[in-house]
Amino acid sequence: MHQSLRLENLARLPLSVRRLAIPASNGSIDDFNCLFEVLNNLDDEERYTHCLPVLYANLDHMRIPTDEENLHTDAVACATIALDALSDLIGVVSQKSAWPDLWPRVWLWIAFFEAYRECLVGPFARPTVCLELVDFISSFSSDAGTMTLINQTVGVRTLVMKAWAVTLKAEEWDDNSSWAFHDVCCAIRKMRIGSCHDFDEVLDGAGGTAGLAYLVVESIKLLLAQDDAYLSDQNLKFLVDILIFLQNLNRDNVLLALMENGGAKFITLAAGATFSLDCGPDRAPRQQRAALLCLNTLHSMLSCHRAMRDSIAAGLLQVVISGATISPHRNSSELQGLRQILTQRLPASTVFRTVLVEMERQLQSVKDLFNRFGLQHSWIHDDWHAFTTLAEDRIALMKADQSKDFASSKACDNMECGVIREKAKFRRCSECQQVYYCSSDCQKRDWTFGGHREMCDSMRPLLFKNKDLGVRNLSFMRRLLHRDLIEHRYSDRIPLLRPSRLPHLVQLARTKQCDSFITIMDYGSSDGPLFYIEGLSWMMDNHPSYHVHWKEHIARMGRSYRRMELHLMIIHEGFTFRLHDSPPVRLLMFPNDPIAPHSMKASGGFCRQMAAPCKKSK
Repeated sequence: MHQSLRLENLARLPLSVRRLAIPASNGSIDDFNCLFEVLNNLDDEERYTHCLPVLYANLDHMRIPTDEENLHTDAVACATIALDALSDLIGVVSQKSAWPDLWPRVWLWIAFFEAYRECLVGPFARPTVCLELVDFISSFSSDAGTMTLINQTVGVRTLVMKAWAVTLKAEEWDDNSSWAFHDVCCAIRKMRIGSCHDFDEVLDGAGGTAGLAYLVVESIKLLLAQDDAYLSDQNLKFLVDILIFLQNLNRDNVLLALMENGGAKFITLAAGATFSLDCGPDRAPRQQRAALLCLNTLHSMLSCHRAMRDSIAAGLLQVVISGATISPHRNSSELQGLRQILTQRLPASTVFRTVLVEMERQLQSVKDLFNRFGLQHSWIHDDWHAFTTLAEDRIALMKADQSKDFASSKACDNMECGVIREKAKFRRCSECQQVYYCSSDCQKRDWTFGGHREMCDSMRPLLFKNKDLGVRNLSFMRRLLHRDLIEHRYSDRIPLLRPSRLPHLVQLARTKQCDSFITIMDYGSSDGPLFYIEGLSWMMDNHPSYHVHWKEHIARMGRSYRRMELHLMIIHEGFTFRLHDSPPVRLLMFPNDPIAPHSMKASGGFCRQMAAPCKKSK
């Protein structure tokens, strides 16, 4: 026990105070009340400090009632007085070394009042005891040792989250609400989430990931609404606290919930608000830090096309341009989030038609901003040029598809037919909604002899797996893949096989094992799609069910008499498609005729070349 908390210190008090302090320390309610009336009149900080043992004694955890039917005891009343007094007194207690001894008792009584919040009535009731907790944490936060104890306390995070929810439910935003929000932001910033149990506590108090996302988004909306898209110094600090909390969480499921609650939009708006007004060199570092934290939070979230669309609509491109002025060095660690958004997330998102529509609206105004900031010789110039060139190319393709002269074509999925005509003239299987036929006869024949009867039920789930992409996005992706395959077909500079896969394929050829090839376009590179072919069995083993119905496609390819090839599109998208430690990806199969490109012939020639030395050696 710290020296300042020992009962012997009461002997230092004047007799008039001591005669109240001693019985008060033993649980006398009347003496306790009189003691602090006297101290308030004296306004003597030293005497306040000497009375700490009275508060400490009345917060003894041994006095916490164990009988649920008898909660309204003198001990509870004295603990109520002690918590109120300590809350006022903690700011003038100069001995921070006493705080680690105070914290366990404060916490146990707060946990008691929270547990029996609905049972305690009258003067015993403390309906917002969770707000008292964050007030204490805010006061204790200046001492590292006490904060370590607080972060080791089981249950604290749950109550902090409940306090956060209470502050957002305030009917009017007054000084009390502002102070409570300040305490909450301080508490979440100092919070450590080092284990799954810690994270579970957070979710328990917030009401799951959706509840946590709601707290974050509503708080950011509150900060933005107060100052008309300008963040005051205080709100700038609150924003940083919230973003640091998210950074400490480091959970993909939280980012997904944030996205579904509009987090991408409002975090982007917050980033834009940090640049809305230049208030001189003193404020600039705080503005820059807040903006970069926003971008660091966004960069993972923006792997989802819906989040990217919302963020671009909220001014993401303007934020990227403004953020580039923070540092003259491209590889600065503080610009990591911005750099990843510009070189990875934005280029990868240009395969989505819904994103391109919003991107087209924003690009012209951003070009003017780029020139106004004089960034032509900045580190961002080459990366920005590469992104805008790619975006403009795909926007042009999108517009061409929208023209009246363009008609999407389709091949009949009856492999014995091979008819190709406008997609609008085909009929679709009403069950799986995945295959198309030029006539009812073709549909019947494929059902009876083509194997669709066996595959139909298992194909239907794919309709729902890719439903979030939407018909327009899928149609544009098919068109983009077809165009890019044709362009890459005539390139002599692009190797068909990745060097790392050559030994495996050579061994495959030498052992006379047969393996079909699949044409792949990977759209995760900022320099454009990567084109290569891969063994079909290897792809199936490493990507067993990522939105691809392998068996159906392979069976159809076999029945097509070489009129159909398998073209696989890899897009970098989402949180739920992550492969081990690799970036999140989604695989989309678009079977097509062998017009683009002749990969099967090329791969066959490759295998014959690899097998030739084996024959000679025999």
